[in-house]
Parts: sequence; C-alpha cells; structure tokens
Amino acid sequence: MKRILCLLLFSLSLSAQSTPSLRALTEKVYITAAGCNNATASTSLDLPTANAPTPICIGTTTTSGLLGFADAATQVATIHYRLSSDWTATGGVDLDLIHTGDTSSVNNIRWQVSTACVADTEDLIAPAYNAASASNNAGPTTAGQRRTVTFTGVAVTNCAASETLYIKLERVGADAGDTYAGVARLHSTVLTLRRVQ
Repeated sequence: MKRILCLLLFSLSLSAQSTPSLRALTEKVYITAAGCNNATASTSLDLPTANAPTPICIGTTTTSGLLGFADAATQVATIHYRLSSDWTATGGVDLDLIHTGDTSSVNNIRWQVSTACVADTEDLIAPAYNAASASNNAGPTTAGQRRTVTFTGVAVTNCAASETLYIKLERVGADAGDTYAGVARLHSTVLTLRRVQ
C-alpha cells in the first residue's frame, strides 16, 4: 500500500509541472576541402566548370588535400547540406574557413561567403544566393601555417528547416583588399548551425 501511494504522489507531482521550455542547441558540421590518394588530389566540394580552385596535395609527415585558389582571380567552390527539421534561422549561420597559403606573407586574402536555400518544388540547380559576407584575413607568416577566418551571422534569408542549404565560398583575388601574392589554400570549413528542441 505504501508503494502505491508513493507512485500516485509521484504521478501527481509530474502532472503539476509546467510545460518544458524549448532548448537552443548548436550543431557543428566539419567539411574537408579535398582529399588525397597518395599524390592524387580530389575535391570534397562542388566545383564549377569555370573559375574553380585546384585540388592539391601537400604535406611532409602527413598528406593533406587542399583547394588552391589562385592569386588575382575570383574562384568559387560550393557546399550543400540539408538543414535539420528543427533548424532555426535565428542568429544566422556561422562559418570558419581554415586555410593556409603557398607563400610566406601576412598580406590579406579576401574570402567571401554567401548562402542560398532550396525547398521542395523549387529550383535545385539554380539557387538564388543572398548577399555575400566578405573578410580580409592575413595570410600565413610561413607557408603552410594554419589560419582561420570567421564569418558570424551569415545571412540565411529565405531559408527554412529541412531545406537544402548551399554555401558559396570564394577567394576574390582581384579585389583591392586581397594583397596576398600567392595561392590561398583552403583546408576545411566548419559550419555552426542552430536548432531548437
């Protein structure tokens, strides 16, 4: 009898609780730019037919695949990723580009990112991109040194949960803000996405 009373009291206690509030969560998505099979490089990102960076292999103790973005040119690579069903646009998307270069120079590399989203019944092959976010980030003080450029709150206008998110990554080498006289080498991208549960 005592056990039954305890269970009833516990049940009543639970039913008296208020509805739990939603929790804001962040999700990290790590995407490598390229991979290597011995000395043969292959991209991990989508590349266009023109103005594409070049997959390359570098390394001494470890072979790494990178995408090489040429100097004095605008070159483009894209990522696509399906947003979760509980994704929220609040706060936008944050993005880190981890990169290096083939020349020792602290001169700036101009990186640019923009997003687009496609829902069911919309055009999957020609997404309309939002306004780009741009940043001039110092190149490596020694060739091969890791550098990170962070984009916070990248615009995700017209994006919604469960849609396909496209992210366009560009080196705008012809821009006056890009003073790095060498090949900018993209190593990887880290997306920070927000969810509500």
